[in-house]
Amino acid sequence: MNTKTAVIKKHLAKTHGYSEKDLELVDRVEAFTRTFFAGKKRLSGKDYHEDHNLSVAQIVAVEMELGLAEVCTAILHDLLEETSCTPRDIVQLFEGTPLDGEEIARLVDGLSKIAYLEEEINLISDVEYIRKLMAAISEDLRTLVVKIADVVHNTRDLRSLPRYRQKRFAVTNLEIWSWLCMRFGMGRYFRELARHSLWALDPKGFSRIQKQIANLYTSNLEKIHVIRKEIESSLEGVGFQGHRVVPLMRHVHSHLLKERHLKDLQNVTFRKFSDLVDFEIVLASDDEMDCYKALGVLHRRYRAIPGEFQDFISENKYNLYSALHTKAVRLEDVLNLRILTREMKRIDEDGVLYFLSSKEAMSPRFLAYQELLKGLKEEQEIQAFMGHLKDFLVPEEIVVITPKKDLVYLPAGATVLDFAFQIHTELGLRAEACSINGEPSSVFSVLRSGDRVEVLPSQEPCAKVFWKEHVLTPKARLALQNYSHRIFHQFACEVGRALLAHKVENHAPLLAEWIRRDGGKRSEEEVLGMLGTGEISLGEFLSAAGRGQGKKMLWDFPVLLSRWFPVHRESRPRIRVFPSLVAVRLDLCCQGQRSREGVVGYLESYAVVIHDPRCKMGGDPRLLERSFFVEWAEEEESYSLLVVSAEDQPGVVASITSLLFARRINIKRISSKERKGLPEIRFVLNTQRVDRHLLDELKSLPGVVHVTCQSIKPAGL
Repeated sequence: MNTKTAVIKKHLAKTHGYSEKDLELVDRVEAFTRTFFAGKKRLSGKDYHEDHNLSVAQIVAVEMELGLAEVCTAILHDLLEETSCTPRDIVQLFEGTPLDGEEIARLVDGLSKIAYLEEEINLISDVEYIRKLMAAISEDLRTLVVKIADVVHNTRDLRSLPRYRQKRFAVTNLEIWSWLCMRFGMGRYFRELARHSLWALDPKGFSRIQKQIANLYTSNLEKIHVIRKEIESSLEGVGFQGHRVVPLMRHVHSHLLKERHLKDLQNVTFRKFSDLVDFEIVLASDDEMDCYKALGVLHRRYRAIPGEFQDFISENKYNLYSALHTKAVRLEDVLNLRILTREMKRIDEDGVLYFLSSKEAMSPRFLAYQELLKGLKEEQEIQAFMGHLKDFLVPEEIVVITPKKDLVYLPAGATVLDFAFQIHTELGLRAEACSINGEPSSVFSVLRSGDRVEVLPSQEPCAKVFWKEHVLTPKARLALQNYSHRIFHQFACEVGRALLAHKVENHAPLLAEWIRRDGGKRSEEEVLGMLGTGEISLGEFLSAAGRGQGKKMLWDFPVLLSRWFPVHRESRPRIRVFPSLVAVRLDLCCQGQRSREGVVGYLESYAVVIHDPRCKMGGDPRLLERSFFVEWAEEEESYSLLVVSAEDQPGVVASITSLLFARRINIKRISSKERKGLPEIRFVLNTQRVDRHLLDELKSLPGVVHVTCQSIKPAGL
């Protein structure tokens, strides 16, 4: 019997209680696979079946502690991809056995689809790759788990590969597989994949950082031992027994993730004690309330740092991670403390494996992983998740509180708009005003951890083009992009209708005829939108529709005649453009110089491109035929009312106006009155965007007591 096979069978019997008769199936599957892989070698020169297939099965059985079906799948995982074996052969292999051959064949087939997909990874986008990957593993989470075991073994054998393949493999690990390990809570494999991959990207830089960590850890061994004893004695003093205090030396990738330099090992240094060690307190109890009791004990022993407490028990993270995080000061050092129970520790390390290897496979928490897997199949969700990936897997930086006292996690630097879109897309699109900690504020204000935020929505969507400059999260960016594209398509439909009506007064029959000749594939709005954007030439449309009705039209002559004949001003319609709803850009040929006739424009790349009316637009007749005179719509202005309560001393108004001038904010009106014994100065500002940084600067000015700001309409002046 093969040594690895013996280890696998021994562990299956010990962990799951399989009988000798059940375990004979492992020998049967191993012999079946060996015949197909006879003589096949890996790049390292080792036997493929012995070195890889059985090693993956050993990871599944010993490390992941999964059952017989998963182990057999691991032994067979490369069979369909690398050999002439068929799914039917696998089904026949399990006839007369306790396992379902159809189920095993389906799992192996899913793994083969992933293998074929990996060959396309450089030919398709990240979003498309994730979408296809999720389609391959969506039927059963065990497919993902066995694939992770396959990737882990390949990563452990990384040093035997050529240098160029090491780097390629490392990038795929960091961008795809370590991310999936993080999403599904498999912390130990996430750390292992990240560690090996960072070494492959920059061996010298990785070794340099490891030496820094080792030297810093060695020089602080005595301090770590003292702190550990202090924590243990504090907990034992109030009745805690059987707990473990583990000083965890932070891995290289943990610091890089925190500092958002996942692939950049240059100029990374470890100098502070808090950069190096996390103290993990694992309680013997499984009662969550004991974590809060232990937190109180530690906060009495060490001085807690305000704003550095995170409760992942009452509000689980996306991967079901649970713990209490806090930072405290001890003498000159900052301590990173994590408090969790034994079960929380197991879930932190194993994630979905904890539920697959135990009897909790149908628990509500396990179903959360299934919902996460379903969400990853939707393209918009994938794009949002890929955005998190590009933020180096650190989506949570600040915690914001909703009016219902729910917690919302956002990246540092997020605004109220990010918060609104995180709650619901429709709320983000209708965010008209807000209050932060009970005070009126701008929806563009940058949030801080602990802020209480309430968003006041309008009755209709009020999102503007420039909002994209004030959002940070991928979900908000994607929602604003989809909304602006939807508005642009509506505008393109109106432009197409105006262009057609300008050429033919009664254009409805022509439009109906064109749709009929096209086979009814497109609706009237789609055809008008394509006319507006130039996807359908206006001249060709009129010619085709006119011939269909038996009419002889001017458009039967070549449109290229417009190269030699200037376009008369009356040959263009006039269309109102709302710059806040549709993007506007100037063309390089004439920079949109304004003449007495105004400016003209045409639609291209989700924007109105502005030209001088006399410009020939590069001699392109298709641009000339769909150009129009631009009439700028007069939109209702919004103002901000800034109210400053200040002491009665000289120079206060001057310092306020100087600060507003430095921010290039126009002051429309200034008034003052006395309120509660203090002068109250009111500034009407010609802007609707006043961020919190400006308010903080105003509050810090000498003599300023209180500052508030709110948006107002012209009627409220």
